[in-house]
Amino acid sequence: MTMLDRAVVKPTDAGPRISLDFRHLNGWDAFRQLARSGGPNVELSVTVDAIAHVDLLVKDVPVREVFDALIWSNELAYEQFGSTTIVMSDVEFYDRHNRWFDYGLPASVRQSDIPERLDKLMWVEERPQQVSEMLRYFAKHVPFNFVLYRNVDPTQLSGQRGSCRDEFEALLRQGQLVSERRGSMYYITTQNEVAVREIHEASNALDPRHVSATPER
Repeated sequence: MTMLDRAVVKPTDAGPRISLDFRHLNGWDAFRQLARSGGPNVELSVTVDAIAHVDLLVKDVPVREVFDALIWSNELAYEQFGSTTIVMSDVEFYDRHNRWFDYGLPASVRQSDIPERLDKLMWVEERPQQVSEMLRYFAKHVPFNFVLYRNVDPTQLSGQRGSCRDEFEALLRQGQLVSERRGSMYYITTQNEVAVREIHEASNALDPRHVSATPER
């Protein structure tokens, strides 16, 4: 039996809860650190020729959620073979299975998810120049785990002083970004990525052989 003949299986074990702060960390190092923290045993396919830098902040989050976030933020895919997780490009996954990898996110987003209690927190410090540092400011005062999509422009545009909720919404609006809650984390992505996701879901729906790679959450 070859790898292509085996069923696609998503592990169900959430693993230990971990806390990590990846500040523009090389993607290879991010997977290595995750493995040392109890993450899956990963092998990278030859099609994974480059992994962008990772911006991620989590506190007491299941390691499986962090792994899924790394996969999504770098447009990767994976399959489970025994105790080994094979990580590949999303294009290789499509070539193998004639469908796009299912990240478990909705194909369309009507409105962004906003972390609770931000409206009760006022902005009192000098505004950082980076999107990731603005998010870390929020997280310093309000429980907030996040991961940035690889193509998010790191430069923060100007905005008005107000509540942190106002600042968060201005950050999304000016950067044409979307915030999505998934499990314990907020995925900060681009409007374009959501549009591509909708196209991929429509493509998958056209193939009668399509079976979701991830279980219902």
